[in-house]
Amino acid sequence: MEAVPAVETLEGQNERFDLGVFVGDLAHDEEVASDDESLEGLQQELDDCKNDQEVANILANGIKLREYTKGVENNIRQVELDSIQDYIKESENLISLHDQIRDCDNILSHMETLLTGFQTEIGSISSEIKVLQEKSMDMGLKLKNRKAAESKLSKFVEDIIVPPRMIDIIIDAEEHAKEIYAEVRAAYIDTMNKVLSAHFRAYIQALEKLQLDIATSTDLLGVETRSTGFLFSIGKEPLKSRSSVFALGERINILKLIMFKRRIPCLDSYLDKVNMSLWPRFKMVFDLHLNSLRNANIKTLWEDDVHPHYVTRRYAEFTASLLHLNVEHGDGQLDLNLERLRMAIEDLLVKLAKMFTKPKLQTIFLINNYDLMIAVLKEAGTEGGKAQLHFEEVLKSNIAIYVEELLLEHFSDLIKFVKTHPAEDTATSSEKASVGDVEPLVKDFASRWKAAIELMHKDVITSFSNFLCGMEILKAALTQLLLYYTRLTECVKKINGGSALNKDLVSISSILYEIKKYSRTF
Repeated sequence: MEAVPAVETLEGQNERFDLGVFVGDLAHDEEVASDDESLEGLQQELDDCKNDQEVANILANGIKLREYTKGVENNIRQVELDSIQDYIKESENLISLHDQIRDCDNILSHMETLLTGFQTEIGSISSEIKVLQEKSMDMGLKLKNRKAAESKLSKFVEDIIVPPRMIDIIIDAEEHAKEIYAEVRAAYIDTMNKVLSAHFRAYIQALEKLQLDIATSTDLLGVETRSTGFLFSIGKEPLKSRSSVFALGERINILKLIMFKRRIPCLDSYLDKVNMSLWPRFKMVFDLHLNSLRNANIKTLWEDDVHPHYVTRRYAEFTASLLHLNVEHGDGQLDLNLERLRMAIEDLLVKLAKMFTKPKLQTIFLINNYDLMIAVLKEAGTEGGKAQLHFEEVLKSNIAIYVEELLLEHFSDLIKFVKTHPAEDTATSSEKASVGDVEPLVKDFASRWKAAIELMHKDVITSFSNFLCGMEILKAALTQLLLYYTRLTECVKKINGGSALNKDLVSISSILYEIKKYSRTF
């Protein structure tokens, strides 16, 4: 352990003797140097080193540097040997220390194993405690519920139980007689009758609320719902929703894939015979529906309302049900009858529309009814047949009529001018317009076109039942307005002096932006 100071002393000596080695080499190995080597400045360096005590001692004693170095090396070697001897003397203690460290390590390893086991057991105990707590809470809740049930049940049992004293009196006392028995029995029957009748009455009333509206033999397409004529039985309550009595609903599931799902083909022939026997009856009922439309009383059916008529919904649901039932079984006779029915309902709608005084209201009424019939036919999951195609064509023509009527209501002068003045290239001299003809139109349009479009929008929203259909109509009206105004601007550009009106012209992009703005809100 003494080697460290020796090394430190050695390092210190090396630091001090670096200059001495240099001086010694110069003083004693002078013959090694070449003859050309200059020794200038040596005296100056020696003078500078005189102040160093160690160098002064060496120079004073005349000790040669090489001998001094050998002495230092011998001292270092002796110190090293002494250090080795010290290490050998302490080797047994080091071995003992190593054994003690190894024993401590084994003990600590054993303690780690024990602690790990304790930790695992503590975790298991914690889980068991948690489970016990949950069971305890569950048992406490069950106990609380059972106590609550016991309190209520004991009260009920106390109310219904017959006291032993009463039993003794009834069996053994004087109230024990046939007359008393009859009275008690009658009282019990009367009481239970009142109790049960109240329950049954409530049950029947609940069932009546679930009763579906089903068409009967007196329900026809063209019959007015408020009628109380001979077609309706005396005392018969009117159905809640007579407009939808012909909707097929969920009955299609019973009428179409149940026998097939149950794999009972033996009834197919029987059902075919039933179908053949029912056809004359169906034809009679169908003719009744057809005649009810043809002979309908327009004045009693008409309502001052442009929304779809309830007879229209009846017809649409009746037709959709028949088409749905026969979608896999083409029947030319049925198609012919449905065509006759379509002509009858269309004729009836035209008659009802004429009851409105304004042509615009007539067109709105027809559009709403045609749109409803198309929607019902589509919702039935069928193609709608020829009737749907026909109503779609009629709907398009009526929409075109309404668009013209709506635009004439707000831009009549503009439309009349565009229609009476063809393109400038093909116009005769008498048909050519002047600046004075178009200037009022241009300025009038620029001053109120946005307000007019807003009024058209409100008119459409309040007129049509189907919002999507109404928005398509408004879009068509705005597009047609854009075409009319485009023709006006082209006419203005070709008129001599028409460039003076450019400042009053509304740009096509502005009108397109307004149309897109309304389209985004739909």
